[in-house]
Amino acid sequence: MHDDAIVPSTPNTFASESLRAPDQPIAEQMPAEDAELLAKFRLDAERRKLTPGAIGNSVSGLGVFIRFLHAINKGPLASRLRGGSSLDEEISVYKSLGRDSRNSIKSTLNVLRRLLRGGEEAEAVEPRVLGRPRQLIPHPEDAPLIEAALCQSLNDLRTPTTKLRQAAQQRARRLRALSAWLKKMAGEP
Repeated sequence: MHDDAIVPSTPNTFASESLRAPDQPIAEQMPAEDAELLAKFRLDAERRKLTPGAIGNSVSGLGVFIRFLHAINKGPLASRLRGGSSLDEEISVYKSLGRDSRNSIKSTLNVLRRLLRGGEEAEAVEPRVLGRPRQLIPHPEDAPLIEAALCQSLNDLRTPTTKLRQAAQQRARRLRALSAWLKKMAGEP
């Protein structure tokens, strides 16, 4: 780290605020433009029909990051995103403090950039960032074959280590993805 690092003198100045109830208003804890951006983020997630838990977790995590930026006197997040400022150094420090264990802050910032550009109506490029994982639904004729191959592969393992089981499951996942893609390209529902 640099001598002029942006670590606040008391790293936990924002930690107690991050433990508040998710439905408690946070506008007084952050700049107004950031509170407005956070509300837009929540509405966008609801419009995309994400689960309430995923929305709550994402909004809460983003709120903690915004308060972190405020605590280290880096200015409102909304104006930094509008100005095209890089947040890489701040994200690095934030992660070094043990935050963002799911590595989701960069993807969340991409969603915010889209919202600031007025992309509320456009479908998000990153639908898997928040909410349910992508569902791979293979062709009905392929599904039993893929599952049978997975079962056989798992049964054939002499010493079933986690690594070997994961490799077999990843192979099956890739086959499901290929089958789903082929089904989509053929125009089948």
